[in-house]
Amino acid sequence: MTRKSLLLFSGVFGLACSPLLDAEDKSDAPQSDSRQEFESYTVAASSIQVSPQETDSSISVFTGQELLDPNSSHLEDLVLDTPNLTFAGGTSRARFFQIRGIGEYDNYEEPVTPSVGLVIDGIDFSGFGNIVSLFDVERVEVLRGPQSGLYGTQALAGLIYIESTNPTDYWTGQVEGTVAEYDTYRGGVAVGGPLDFLSDNLTMRLSVYQNNTDGGTYNEFLGRHAGSDQDEFTSRLKVQWEPSDNFRLKVTGLYSDFQNGYDNFTLTANEGSHTVYSDMPGEDNQRSSAIAVEAGIGPLESEWVSRTTFQKTKTKYSFDADWINTSDDPRNLQFWQEIWGEPGPQSWSEDYNRETRRVRQEFLYRFNEGPETTRYTVGVGGTYIDQDSEAFENYPTDAFGPYSNTAENTYDEGQLYTFGEILYPLGDKHQVGGTLRLEGRNLELKDSGSPQFVGSADDQEFLWGGDISYNYLMTEAQAFYIKLARGYKGGGINADRNANQLYYDPEALYEVEGGWNFARPDGRLESRVSVFAFTRDDPQVRRWEIDPGFNYVLTQTNAESSYGYGLEGSASWMALDWLEVGGSLGLLQSKIEADNIPTLADGRDQAMAPGYTFSAYGEVRPIPEAFLRLKVRGQDSVYYDSFYNGKSDAYQLFDLWAGYMIGGFEINFWITNLFDTDYGTRSVYFGDYNDPAFVPDLHFESLGDPRQIGVTVRYFF
Repeated sequence: MTRKSLLLFSGVFGLACSPLLDAEDKSDAPQSDSRQEFESYTVAASSIQVSPQETDSSISVFTGQELLDPNSSHLEDLVLDTPNLTFAGGTSRARFFQIRGIGEYDNYEEPVTPSVGLVIDGIDFSGFGNIVSLFDVERVEVLRGPQSGLYGTQALAGLIYIESTNPTDYWTGQVEGTVAEYDTYRGGVAVGGPLDFLSDNLTMRLSVYQNNTDGGTYNEFLGRHAGSDQDEFTSRLKVQWEPSDNFRLKVTGLYSDFQNGYDNFTLTANEGSHTVYSDMPGEDNQRSSAIAVEAGIGPLESEWVSRTTFQKTKTKYSFDADWINTSDDPRNLQFWQEIWGEPGPQSWSEDYNRETRRVRQEFLYRFNEGPETTRYTVGVGGTYIDQDSEAFENYPTDAFGPYSNTAENTYDEGQLYTFGEILYPLGDKHQVGGTLRLEGRNLELKDSGSPQFVGSADDQEFLWGGDISYNYLMTEAQAFYIKLARGYKGGGINADRNANQLYYDPEALYEVEGGWNFARPDGRLESRVSVFAFTRDDPQVRRWEIDPGFNYVLTQTNAESSYGYGLEGSASWMALDWLEVGGSLGLLQSKIEADNIPTLADGRDQAMAPGYTFSAYGEVRPIPEAFLRLKVRGQDSVYYDSFYNGKSDAYQLFDLWAGYMIGGFEINFWITNLFDTDYGTRSVYFGDYNDPAFVPDLHFESLGDPRQIGVTVRYFF
């Protein structure tokens, strides 16, 4: 997007907000039958009941039709609709998220604490974003900026909170099916209601969803689509029991099994090709099971709460490390001659397997009699994380000699913490608030005795974070806030014995943020705008090196500092009974200072920190039952990583869909990536990070999904 185009989009975005000047005068305007009346709701990621207008964070909330769009079947489909949210490719699904350029890009040997938290129905899935299907999801909240005051070390940059549909006291549900190109078939069923035959005030909700596709990547060597294929199953169960006004019990269960392929790196990706040549296509599998039990004692206005969660996840990430095959295809020979100066072909592979268990127990007291009184939560808790890892590397035809290695390690982490949140009214229109968390953290890493790894190491830390805010409730529809926040992220241990440092330090993020929220009571106009600035002390960054044995060494380390500032906004406007427009805009400027690390890119933008992200849509309804929607989304170019200067190109993607609804029946015809745009999601660099003259400075991109055409049918009951 050119600067002129960006200014034009900013003008259109501002025009969408212009009705705010006389919003009160138009509040009694007629509304379309297709729009629901405005309904206030609480922010699920908060520990006390607050409305979106009271939220003291830059937040994006997706509900209703936004989650029913045919191209919104997975969390990754909402990324470009969310200001300053990005993800690093290199996996079959978006797994590694960044907010304002802060977050991880991948995970190989070392256990790495995520910078962006991911919570599904109260269960911590940070670092495991693969499995977030959006079928039967009630709400998605993306909170930008530090959330460590409530969520601790894994919410340095922000938090993504997913709330699936809750049980109701009447029977309801939906059935969905999709057929699309690349042999894509998706289907789901959800049903919920009362279980009066078992007990009074007992309700449940069950959903099951399956997605299968061959994907848009074609493997020429194997003669079939392989490399972006997906076989994904998700199920959720919620049971609620409220036998009296003074006792509540909610049990949530989740099981997901994603058996996906991933093999999108290719010698010709930079030429816009979705064809690969490998003989050992990679896998990106995740199987997760989890349960959450929450019990509340006392009236809702003053209750004691126990929250228990358990999550177990197995992952497998493997890939053809040479991208090619053992045939005499001249492309194989040329590739190795260019990179290593050695004859090919080679046959390399790597395989990473992990099993992670997370247990969390919290006890808290919550006082919440309403906005006229002081609302607060105080609590204590503990988390235990246990991870078993196995890495297998097989390089039988390495240019420097055959190499094969299997390494195993165990990582244990314990957290004990106390936390609190408060909102204190200062009259009818003013309130101050804050959060605080004090955390003790212990971590230990042990390996199986592999000569590659350190043996054993442990570390202890004391960490703290929180925020203080002021909120001015100008009217029932709009509010202004300003906030000061401190986020934190714990340090860690580098597993590789050849790393130049064993431990890396915690980092802290300091932020100042101000914003304005508006929502008309009739729901016809909503808008949010925020500005922010942050600085990071000892930011954790990734560093690649080559050891004396010519092996690549991946480590975490700390740069000197980093800073950034920007703007985030979103708006939706029912301009006419038959016309709705809206969009979002994120602007970001950031820099990282790393004079202390010779192999790191110093004084340039943070990696995965686009200068702008945007989305805009328009929807027309010629009749109440039919609609046509066009959406455009895009982002600026980004540096792919912190240790080299490979960049993506800026891009824009167009989506189009048309739908018809009658009664509970709905049919949608849709096209994603309408103009079949090639865009990069991840890059691999070949070179010596200590001596760039060692091999040519080459990097290759993994491409995002090509155009796809499909139809989705739903029935609601």
